[in-house]
Order: sequence, then C-alpha cells, then structure tokens
Amino acid sequence: MKPFSDVPLPLNRLAINDALIHAVDAGASDIHFLSNAPIIAGVHGKMLPLIQRRIQSHELRGLLDEMLGEYALPTIAKAQAVNTSYQLRRNRDETLRFRVNAMGCMIDGVDGIQMTFRYIPSEPPSIESLQVEPEIVAHSQVQQGLIAVTGSTGSGKSTLLAAMIRQRLENPHSHEKIQTFESPIEFVYYGIERHNNVITQCEIPRHLPSFTQGVSEALRSAPTTILVGEARDKETISECCVFAQTGHLVLTTVHTNSVAETLQRMVSIFPANERSFQTAGLIDSFQLIVTQRLVPDTHGQRVAIREYLPFNPQVRQRLFNADASHFSAIVRSLVEEFGRPMIAHANERLRDGLIDRYTYDLIGKSYG
Repeated sequence: MKPFSDVPLPLNRLAINDALIHAVDAGASDIHFLSNAPIIAGVHGKMLPLIQRRIQSHELRGLLDEMLGEYALPTIAKAQAVNTSYQLRRNRDETLRFRVNAMGCMIDGVDGIQMTFRYIPSEPPSIESLQVEPEIVAHSQVQQGLIAVTGSTGSGKSTLLAAMIRQRLENPHSHEKIQTFESPIEFVYYGIERHNNVITQCEIPRHLPSFTQGVSEALRSAPTTILVGEARDKETISECCVFAQTGHLVLTTVHTNSVAETLQRMVSIFPANERSFQTAGLIDSFQLIVTQRLVPDTHGQRVAIREYLPFNPQVRQRLFNADASHFSAIVRSLVEEFGRPMIAHANERLRDGLIDRYTYDLIGKSYG
C-alpha cells in the first residue's frame, strides 16, 4: 500500500478523514490508531503503515473528542470502551461508514489509547458474491428458528448475516418485517430492492439499552425476522429461544471457533439448575450453525473457510438423548455426518489452489 504522507501537524478530523479514504481505496478493512505508534491499516490480513510518524497520546485524545464526541474521553477515563459508528462524506453521492472501538491500554509500558475504525461497505454483499455454499443458503431460507454465524473478531460474521438479510429482502415472493438490533448498526439497506418486505434497524444502546431488551420488545412489534448482533449472555440467549419458538426467525452471532464449541458455550452459560431446560430450548430452536474463518489466499487477499451443521430431526434426536457434558464430541461427529467440518472445506480450497499448504496445515492444527 502506498503510504499516505499528507497528514499535517497537528492531526485533525479533516486530515484523518482523508487518511481513512486513502486506506479504504487501498482495500483496508481496519485502520488502527495507537498512542506512540504510526497509523496502521489492515489490508487483506496484513498490517501496513499508513503514515510513518508516531501519533502522540494528546493527539489521539483530541481526535477522540473531535470525531466521537465529548462523551468518549470521560467513558475511557472510567475504564470503559467506546463502541460507536462514524461516517464521512467522500463526495456528494457517497458516504463511507465505519464501526469504531476506542479504549485505554498499555503501550510500551505507558498508559495510552487505541482506536480502531472498521470499514463497513455501503451496500451489503449478495450471497452469490460471497460464494456461500448452496447447502448453507438452502438451510438459511427457513421461516422460523435460530441461525447462528460464529467465528472470531474480523471473520466476516456480520457480512454473511447481512447477505442473508439482503437475500430475504430481495425475494419478491416474501412478505417480511425484519428488525435488527446492532451495536453499532453496520450495514444499511437503503439501496436494496425490498419488494413487499420492510426492515428497521435499532442501535444498542442508542435506541434500546441492551440486546435482551431488543428481543423482548420485538415480541411486541411483530417482526417476522430479527437480527441480534451477539448472543453473549443467558438473558439474550433465552429471549432468542422464546422468539424462535413462537414462529419467528432469529439470526445472531457468537464468538466461537467451531460448531461444537458454539453449542457447548451457549449451554454452559446457564446455571446448573436452568441448564437442562435451556439446553432443550436451544436444540429445539436451532436450524443452522455456521462457523467461518478468513484466511490468506494464494492471490494476496483472503478467502472464507466455513463449517456448518443443519439441525434436522436426526440431529435433534441425537442431542436430546445425549449427555450435555459430552456435547462437543457428539456435535463434532454430527458435523461430519450431516454437515461439513472446517478441515473438509479447507481441503477443497487447497485442492482448488485457493490456499497454500502452509495455510492448510495451520487450519488442520487448530481444527485438531
């Protein structure tokens, strides 16, 4: 990536806007600002300097105040993170949007600040452009139940879910009301043809205080489908199951690295006296779990590796009869029998020349 050298001293909002535009044009997905460090752009998994000079903490504090508002610095001073969105006008017809995280940290033994801008494309991608497997597409077209897309931070979970929502909106034969609860709102659907479908988006905590409250309110506002940004606590998971079991569809994400880990993690969140009941609710609710990783490809970019498990009657019956303490091993065998393991997809990518042997071996080690 060509360095961006036109950042004046001191840094200001206009200069950073220009740097963000430069990074997006170079293919960056993330732009990192750290105390006493250059601005770093993440381009296809590589960390590249956007400018060479180091940014001082007082400059970052000024940027936080100018770009994110006067609440940002007091929030960080209270040992809390700032999670919000940021947008800038590239020109009269185009707006660039970013998801922003800022927090205090220790850098080189000194207290400092880090701020990360994650670029959000203006239009959600299509299922076809992501080359999503037909089996995943088919099992995601259900009208009720729970679908989870899992993976680590930056693995494309939100992007895949946005493509699923776009497909539902563009279906001329459906009549859906889709409600999203996000922190912050990422993809927007202004330019998507919606036919007989509608979508509304709520940002947590701007519009509602929590994901749990969002799902609870959704039961009153009568959507057919909801997106819950993350199912990370027992209250949210429980509400998602209730919504899914009352004839609706729930799409959500979980920060786990395999299908087996996903179910085990969600079950273990509940206290022992609730676990049996909630486990049954999850098994009954789930329609599909997809785990995704983005890995370097042979063209210097990144490619998705996915594993998945559809929940058919045989899968549910096996899980209902299983000892919850052995879920991980049982689910791994179910993925091999009824879905597709991560390593199997990696083997396909290697065979097609999309990843090299080194990347394949890394996936194999983590899978094993």
